[in-house]
Amino acid sequence: MQSTIQSTPDQLSQPERKKVRDFIKSHPVAVLATADDSGNPHASVIYITTDDDLHLTFTTKEDTNKYKDIAHNDHVVLVVYEAESQTTVQISGRAVEVTDQEAQQQIYKGTLHAAEQTGEDVVPPIAKIAAGRYVGFTIEIDKINWSEYGWGNSFAKALEHVDDPQNNGDPM
Repeated sequence: MQSTIQSTPDQLSQPERKKVRDFIKSHPVAVLATADDSGNPHASVIYITTDDDLHLTFTTKEDTNKYKDIAHNDHVVLVVYEAESQTTVQISGRAVEVTDQEAQQQIYKGTLHAAEQTGEDVVPPIAKIAAGRYVGFTIEIDKINWSEYGWGNSFAKALEHVDDPQNNGDPM
């Protein structure tokens, strides 16, 4: 069954907010999409964190493409995906650089914790590249799109939905 939420953060019900927050907390790897000053797209896999109020943060370095892109155009999109349930959360908003040193340290600690959650190598890739100083960002969320497409692990089940009026895709 497809489940969809399309909302601004203020319009989310408490159960929807909890659902999105818990999903992000348990899946702290996202693709961050940016665009450079010429409009050319760029995407990076990053670690993200969130708190109970859906304040999203991430760490980068100042000599990365994503940092340079955000300096010219702060509009970003984050996508988090879970293959097992075929669930995606797409978040659009503005990336805002955090200038307070203590807050930046907390963001980097969150990045380290996210890396620790996901595998044996607890050092995030951003720590392994020489690209200037660390920079923490928050994302001011404009819109959240939640889509859950899981119909179960069966091609026959997918074929049952081929004529659904809400299904605009091709199950083949």
